[in-house]
Amino acid sequence: MATGKEELSASDVAYRALYEAHYRDVLAYCRRRTGSADAQDAAAEVFTIAWRRRNEMPAGDHARPWLFGVAYRVLSHQWRGTTRRNRLTSRLSSF
Repeated sequence: MATGKEELSASDVAYRALYEAHYRDVLAYCRRRTGSADAQDAAAEVFTIAWRRRNEMPAGDHARPWLFGVAYRVLSHQWRGTTRRNRLTSRLSSF
């Protein structure tokens, strides 16, 4: 008989533990470097990447610095995109 709860795999349980242990710190890191809405988007992207690459992610104490490295790259990508958009907007407004 179904209980309404799905059985979680070991990978799902490990990811959930990683998320619960580090999400707030990753979000705080992102907030210190960008606006609140962008920080939330960046943190979500970090954990999306962590989910996709969960089999490649370092285990134990090495996961935290890995997540912050991903956050750094996600924020860099956001910043470059914003800079490109601003330059394009500036060029287009000069016509």
